[in-house]
Amino acid sequence: MLSAVLLTLAFAPISQFYVAGIGLVPLLLFVRRATTIRRLFLWAWAGGTVFFGLNIWWLGFVTIPGTLGSFVYMGFYWGLAAVIVRTVWRDGKDGKDEDGGLRIEDSKKRAPAILYPPSSIPASPILASSILSPFLIAAIWTGCEWIRGNLGSGWPWSFLGYTQTPVLAMCQVADIVGVHGVTFWVVAVNVLVTLLVIERFRVRALLGPIVSVAAMLVVVLAYGIVRMAQTRTTPGPRVMVVQSNVPQSNTGRKGATEGQLVDFHVKTTQRALDAEHDAGRQVDLVAWSETMMPEINRAAREGFRGSDHGIFLQQTYDRLASLAFDSRTALLAGGTYAGRVIVNNEGYLIPLERRNAAYFFEPTGVMSDLRYDKVHLVPFGEYVPFKETIPPLYRFFMWFSPYDYDYNLVPGGDDQLTVFTLPAPDKNSSRPYLIPATQPTASAKTTNSSEHKNRDEHKNRDGSYFSSGGGARFVVPICFEDADPRLVARMFRPVGAGVGAGKRADFIVNITNDGWFSQPQLSQHLQIARFRSIENRVPTARSVNTGISAFIDSVGRVYQRLPAHVEGTLVSTLPLDPRLTIYTRIGDAFAIACTAITAIVAGWGFVRARRRRRAATTSQ
Repeated sequence: MLSAVLLTLAFAPISQFYVAGIGLVPLLLFVRRATTIRRLFLWAWAGGTVFFGLNIWWLGFVTIPGTLGSFVYMGFYWGLAAVIVRTVWRDGKDGKDEDGGLRIEDSKKRAPAILYPPSSIPASPILASSILSPFLIAAIWTGCEWIRGNLGSGWPWSFLGYTQTPVLAMCQVADIVGVHGVTFWVVAVNVLVTLLVIERFRVRALLGPIVSVAAMLVVVLAYGIVRMAQTRTTPGPRVMVVQSNVPQSNTGRKGATEGQLVDFHVKTTQRALDAEHDAGRQVDLVAWSETMMPEINRAAREGFRGSDHGIFLQQTYDRLASLAFDSRTALLAGGTYAGRVIVNNEGYLIPLERRNAAYFFEPTGVMSDLRYDKVHLVPFGEYVPFKETIPPLYRFFMWFSPYDYDYNLVPGGDDQLTVFTLPAPDKNSSRPYLIPATQPTASAKTTNSSEHKNRDEHKNRDGSYFSSGGGARFVVPICFEDADPRLVARMFRPVGAGVGAGKRADFIVNITNDGWFSQPQLSQHLQIARFRSIENRVPTARSVNTGISAFIDSVGRVYQRLPAHVEGTLVSTLPLDPRLTIYTRIGDAFAIACTAITAIVAGWGFVRARRRRRAATTSQ
């Protein structure tokens, strides 16, 4: 329980990052001293449940039953990690325990802070070295954390490494090993502190672990300093993000009508663009938050044609097209999407094949054929599992859904990680990007097919999209997708391993609607976004409905931000970083290796427990 409280202090918004270095010590002491494995697992599980309750209680704004279930489920991984750590780290020498090998030696007997002695593990001498204990236990914790973040739809939140953003030099190693690598060294420090407590701070008894952990920290710090010093950026496009501050109810309904949302975004953006123009500055891209616009795709507009909603959709499309053309600025708008519209038995028009999408209007006023549909949907928030496979379980899970009707979105394809391209710079113009010479016809502004350019003709061999002059490229992880490090790395990973292949894109635009939540979620989400910039060496522009909208550079610094729960706009020139990182290329290879080690240790512990249980039965 003390570990749960200490680690909570280390995360945003409290951000006492140094507490993370001792936050696991109470739990690790309990791992060594617990009387039985059963008791160890249950108490560690309870501690994990408390930790997630303290850190993600804000999910209760969406669904209280689902949130309580999430606490219990995610707390399970604390229990799992504790038991696996206990498999290789115990208080005292090996001996015959009662209860089929589940009972630990008398916790009052003091013993050296070492792993199992070689005599009890003849096949695994590596586990006997106290020098390796911090790294082995760090690998186990990291492996369990990775499983939690990826099993099923995963919950990639509250990773221990996120606590270290106040000391960015110690986070730069993430461009090789991801955020899980930062978790690894934080846990290793906790293990070393635990050993010192056990040995009553007798340094001579722990010279091996102290030197090994200190050497690792020096290497991590030196690497971070060098990587930050190596940063060489070039000025990229000027991007404006809009923060609307519209509350969201737990039924999914916003605190403003669709018409009010459109009015706010168009008028606010126009005023901000006019101010930039009066100051002699050109904005190249405007980004609006997730789900702020209605379904303005062609199929939806045609499906609703003739109805009041259809008229509204067409007017919205026209206003966005005109805004882009009049300001000569590209526009990225988060909105809903409907693949088709049907008439139900009561005569109402119903949109089907709904998606969470990002629409892109070019400076010509034409909406691009390219659209990004959210790939990683949030369970219960954007879909309810088992609708097609296990209908009874689906009906039960509907009780956990925030919606009072059947609301299930369709995910985008894993192979459709769209890369958008801004117009190329015009070196002969005072403005940084090409300006169209003629205004599009009315049909071009009100249709979405014949006048659209097919970007496939500009597709490079590495899978990236370039306009004829090579304009800046960007990807759009929507909402919690920027908390999924594997997905974001795939968005930047070159297609193929050619020597000259570079990143598929130059920067991130994260559009998010965090209007469901409040602090600490808003600060935690920003903290997470900083690691995506470090891992892939790209700047990030965040447009977040209720905040925190911000700009982040390629080393994870937040250099501009809007406070939470205010309306406003931010404009910045993005510093583009050409470096292609190891993490972008190989993703979570380090975390997967830690997971493999965890599985080996767990399997070894299971086999050994069965042997001891069998031996105990035979002796009786």
